[in-house]
Amino acid sequence: RHGAVITVPVSPSMTATDVVPSHQEKQMGDSGVAHIEVRLNHWKRAGFYLTDRELTDIAARADFIPMQMQEAIRALASAINQSILDLVPLFPARMGLPGKTPFVAADEVTHDYDGVNPAIVARTVLNKASAPKSGRFAVIDYDSEANALALPQFADMSKAGSASVPMEGELGRKFGIDWFSADMPQRGHNRSSTISAALAGTAASGTRRVTLNKAASTLTIGDAIKFANDPNIYHIAAIGETRNGTTSVTLDRDLPQQLANNTTVSLLPRHVLGVVMHRDAVALAMRPLSNAGMEAGSNGQLMAVTDPETGLSLRLEVSRQYKQTAWEFDVLWGVALARPEWGVRLYG
Repeated sequence: RHGAVITVPVSPSMTATDVVPSHQEKQMGDSGVAHIEVRLNHWKRAGFYLTDRELTDIAARADFIPMQMQEAIRALASAINQSILDLVPLFPARMGLPGKTPFVAADEVTHDYDGVNPAIVARTVLNKASAPKSGRFAVIDYDSEANALALPQFADMSKAGSASVPMEGELGRKFGIDWFSADMPQRGHNRSSTISAALAGTAASGTRRVTLNKAASTLTIGDAIKFANDPNIYHIAAIGETRNGTTSVTLDRDLPQQLANNTTVSLLPRHVLGVVMHRDAVALAMRPLSNAGMEAGSNGQLMAVTDPETGLSLRLEVSRQYKQTAWEFDVLWGVALARPEWGVRLYG
């Protein structure tokens, strides 16, 4: 049901030890498995209706219903993808700067977002976190993809070792990472440059609530902010009321250290947030919805289907309304971080 909690196991790491023959049995390591909880808090629907006149035309337009069903399923798949991307700000590792599109060709590469550095840096981060080599992928916006397509390390067959870019226009698998592009949503306030603010009061270590000397109208959920003497970039998850020119905001993660009153705060430009990650960094839980209903008095037909390749489970309900027939898909799922160290934020 909506709001239910699914428990997902996460295997602990193990180390190898020397074998020393002995008459005594060796103590085995604890086989306790860690668990994370995934709450099924996403319940989305997408559907369409057909009038009686349209139903009579179906025979002449046999592709109408499959086309509409495809659009409905695409909308639900996009919602599932977005729920996973909404977890990206919680990954501790990051590269690049908000407002700076990565993969920019440069004569002298000096930033981790220039040239092919985003791919190399992300690969290094995942390697150091002991992420498996298989199952790594990246999702970037179209501007970042356009820059990458112009780089010889991606496009030149003699350097990339693949014809996917010149022939298909797809980045494909490069540097051990499968690259995908999508219409990534813009995050943060519609500003083109960094503006300065300050803390209005002390912020304790471990808290997520801070007060800024800015009005709520200058802030928006998704804003990227940075505090002086703190290398991390945070995002605003919630905005409170403005009082006496100050606004209380909730961050997406805990502060690792106490911040003093009047600490300088940088409100970073509007940006997109891509990701390079291993697939096991995030847990996606789905429960097939019930297809019962006819016995309970439903006037429609219900069918639940689970895709064997992706595990996505959809329910289709076809019901009769007043002089029309409704086709509606719905899906229930939840997401949670499983191994946040296996993901890297890629700012653009």
